[in-house]
Amino acid sequence: MTVSDRPVVVHASSVHPALDNRIHWRQCGSLAKAGFDVRHVILGDKPERGAEGVTIVSAGKRQQRLARMTVGAFRVLSSVVKQRAQIVHIHDPELILLVPFFKLFGLKVVVDLHEDPTLQIMHKNVPAGLTRVLLPLMRLGLAASRPFVDLFVTAWTHPRLPDKPDKVIEVHNYPGELEFQSDEAPAYASRDRLAVSIGSNHKERCFIEMTEAARLLKGSVELKIVGPLFPESLKDEYANEIEEAGVNLTGRKEHQDVEKILNSARVGLCLLYPTPQYKLAEPTKLFEYLSVGLPVVGADMGPTAEVLRRHDCGILVDPKDPKAIAEAIQRICDDESLADTFSKNALQAAASYTWERQVEGLVVAYHRILS
Repeated sequence: MTVSDRPVVVHASSVHPALDNRIHWRQCGSLAKAGFDVRHVILGDKPERGAEGVTIVSAGKRQQRLARMTVGAFRVLSSVVKQRAQIVHIHDPELILLVPFFKLFGLKVVVDLHEDPTLQIMHKNVPAGLTRVLLPLMRLGLAASRPFVDLFVTAWTHPRLPDKPDKVIEVHNYPGELEFQSDEAPAYASRDRLAVSIGSNHKERCFIEMTEAARLLKGSVELKIVGPLFPESLKDEYANEIEEAGVNLTGRKEHQDVEKILNSARVGLCLLYPTPQYKLAEPTKLFEYLSVGLPVVGADMGPTAEVLRRHDCGILVDPKDPKAIAEAIQRICDDESLADTFSKNALQAAASYTWERQVEGLVVAYHRILS
């Protein structure tokens, strides 16, 4: 197949960062390797580098929420159309309302639901007044877009999606087999007494409870929280508590830096509040911890609890109980035999949760809707 013969596929997001793991590194990167001409349309600055074979296109500057959802969304639409693609794969709830426009330009439309969009609106940091407007709009958008969408991609069976095997596929956001592996990683038993939490952080992701647990562990175990804070004012609001606990807030890190941090830690934290949204969630960080043999302290609910019980690779706790969180971290750091068992079990479990298994279904689905 020549370069000009390759199907052009555009992945579009107005919300996610340019180098988002699921969108850019895993989906776009894998599709490029599978022979597609992949473009990734974003809002914001174009990074200097990205996945091999993927062209990143900036549709303009990142904006505040309301401007992003209106002006920004139509800028993304315009950029997508200019790519002269066969498939557009959208990743944000706010872009669902543009599905009929994409179809007008002759595009096959793939809608990727990273989470339940209605629960996202209800339980994320959205003002109550805006929620009352957005929620019915999103429900209407999902219902109205069904006839125009060629494929829904989701990590679970969504109750409001069509029950047709050729219309919905599950693509779980698991890491690549070697994505976080490092030949330079120290042996697990020789690592520092370090607990880590990676990914976005806010109150419903137990930021306050983790900080208090770190205070209880101060002098025994260090806590490193990797990723952005939402809202950013949390850092100032809890500045005294963060300083007293000695929490290391790194902010957002590049992929290679996250790899180094994971391979230097003793414990991975996977803690979420028991909201309707999170009770269904498969936290990406959970499988990234397993991929490097990291024992997990996880919330005793949903898929996290199922995985940890099935594979005996960590300790389940009440995510709202800082004392229980601290005791679980301490136990893993103190009990070398238990930690070694958890670590070995985590590595064995990781083989069942790999991106390579997931992307096969996406490639097949793309070829099906193109034909």
